[in-house]
Amino acid sequence: MMLAKYDPIGRRKVWVDIELRIQRNFAPDKMPVDGQPDYLCESVTSLIDAYLVGLHGEVKPILDRIIGWMETKPEPDRLIFSGKDHYWDAWWGALYQWRLALGMAKWLRRGDRAERELTAALDADWQGALAKGSPDQMADARVVRRNEASLRLAHALAANAPTLGLKLYDAIGVEQIDDLEAPLLEFGQWACRHLAEGGTRDATFVARGKEMLTASLLPKFFWEGARLEPALWLKAIISTAAWSEQPSRRLLKPTTQCRGLSDRTSCRANAIGGNYFAIFVAR
Repeated sequence: MMLAKYDPIGRRKVWVDIELRIQRNFAPDKMPVDGQPDYLCESVTSLIDAYLVGLHGEVKPILDRIIGWMETKPEPDRLIFSGKDHYWDAWWGALYQWRLALGMAKWLRRGDRAERELTAALDADWQGALAKGSPDQMADARVVRRNEASLRLAHALAANAPTLGLKLYDAIGVEQIDDLEAPLLEFGQWACRHLAEGGTRDATFVARGKEMLTASLLPKFFWEGARLEPALWLKAIISTAAWSEQPSRRLLKPTTQCRGLSDRTSCRANAIGGNYFAIFVAR
């Protein structure tokens, strides 16, 4: 299978020249209230890319601002998302994005497991899956969730909510699995069942997870440009495998595999959960 190409030097230049300026201009109060959850979620997930190119120090203050702002605000108001301009399940979607953004920001910035926020986000998604709309609306919503089935399993494992993950996966009703999705869904279902039945994230769990990551990270996620899902998988599999070391320290651990980079100090990879994100800068 062909691997995606990832140019850490080029991506770092984009971040230094453009993205950091955009992200530092964090201004959620300038957004319509009903657009804030999407804005926050997009902001936080975009910052994952900065970790890949060694800019964690530059984005820490941005994460501090995001967390500080969110912790002073209430969650999205259901009434705001009840108007005719919104989908019938828009409020649940807004809660999902809000809680996901806060949980991921805390994990990236502080090494906080953020299981409460991430579980609450997944529960909002579950409630949205149960929400009653027209048959066509509900069919469309199932398609969206089917297309993101592996993301839901990764989220459940990262939140330490395996039972909820299995319930949501069963409700989605995945029918067809392509070659890139298969390792993710197979491991995700097994891992959720393993933990739900009282298993632990032992050496076997981590070994199976690493095998899945090796098969999936470069082929799938770097073609798609996705960053959230691989970060969730890495949090679930690698970062939780050694809680004796503060997760944030593992997340920010410089790799020794940055061969070919013009500046090893500034271009070091912040290997989320060990060396797996280092794969991307080592190529």
